[in-house]
Amino acid sequence: MKYLVVATTGEHVPLKKAAAIWSAAKEWMKVKMENGMLDCHFVFADSSGGFIVSNAESQEEVRDSLMDFPAFPLLQWEITPLSERENHYDRLVELYQKTFA
Repeated sequence: MKYLVVATTGEHVPLKKAAAIWSAAKEWMKVKMENGMLDCHFVFADSSGGFIVSNAESQEEVRDSLMDFPAFPLLQWEITPLSERENHYDRLVELYQKTFA
């Protein structure tokens, strides 16, 4: 299953540790992209956060993986399950056809 994970800034990164934390975060994302756990990763242009699309069996699996992210405690997290668009639209069409037939 796929999950949209949005992270927004929470606690400020201690300035003396910022370079090390974000370098480690960049490497973490690279590894997760390479091993297929993540489909994509983007950051917001204003540096207020970013998002990923994660592949996992459950929301708990996503959360557990994120807890290894070097900046995890510094961000606010929102995890939302995603639906494949074709199947989702097909189910909506079927629902409305049944409801209003």
